[in-house]
Amino acid sequence: MMSRQQKLRIAQHYIDSINAHDLRAMGECLADGLRVEVATGAECPMDKHRFLAYNENYIKAFPDVHFDITLTVSEGAFVIMHWNASGTQTASLATPTGGIIVATGVKVHAPGSFTFRLQEGKISRAWVFWDMATMLAQLGLLPTL
Repeated sequence: MMSRQQKLRIAQHYIDSINAHDLRAMGECLADGLRVEVATGAECPMDKHRFLAYNENYIKAFPDVHFDITLTVSEGAFVIMHWNASGTQTASLATPTGGIIVATGVKVHAPGSFTFRLQEGKISRAWVFWDMATMLAQLGLLPTL
């Protein structure tokens, strides 16, 4: 059984990998049998390969993407991390429906969270929630009130 500290280190390594834009290091954190649910309209559940491709799509579109962790909770096999992400869209972003959001040059900020289940030293299950409406409004694609 992994200690709380080991689980926290694995989850933080995943965040550090995102912030370093290092897909190889991200993949090292993920179990081969990974299942991911992402609340963005993407077809789910995703496996490890599709989840890395999903992340690559965002890293290409927002090459300065950075996640600031605002809260971390660990209980049993789970680690929950709330975050604020920011990044500048300098390249096109492919949408889950096959559309393209052309580069806007706009820096966006959006909150969200990861819930990870860890087993045998890897993230085996993940749930990703983030405020896509805020991001799309900042990109000029949704009306703001």
